[in-house]
Amino acid sequence: MKRIIFSLDEILPIEAEALEATQFTPTYDDIWDHNKFKGSKVVDEHGNTEVEALSKGLPFWPDVNQLNPKKLKAQLTLISEHGVFIMNNVASDTSPVERGTLAYAQGFNPEIDSDYEDSQYELFDGEMGSITIPIDWVRRSVKSGKQQFIVELGEDDVRLIIK
Repeated sequence: MKRIIFSLDEILPIEAEALEATQFTPTYDDIWDHNKFKGSKVVDEHGNTEVEALSKGLPFWPDVNQLNPKKLKAQLTLISEHGVFIMNNVASDTSPVERGTLAYAQGFNPEIDSDYEDSQYELFDGEMGSITIPIDWVRRSVKSGKQQFIVELGEDDVRLIIK
């Protein structure tokens, strides 16, 4: 198991903005969830399902324009890209950095951690990507009296550590 540690004080404004928002961008999990699509089918820009597109020899990628925006909800996303950070999925014309709603994990901030790339490579096996984190985990951390927001990555799951 691999642990990623954030300052809870840095996560709280990210959660607050998300809980106040009314419009959201889809997470990676959302674009593959048929329940979030109009017509309850994940389709590409041509209206093909993945099976239909592949059977025609076409590449497949879900069309986010076919998502039902009313089914999107506030979520947090753990991202491994240029550092490891958490942000929310609030739809906005300004970036999370400009809004102050992005928090780097301890040891993974490219601005201050010179070896963040090595740590990131080790933690995520050299991969970039994103993991949806339930927003209610923030409240659970607050209620437990913690100063840190700790996420544990397993082979096939993600856990909140509040012990």
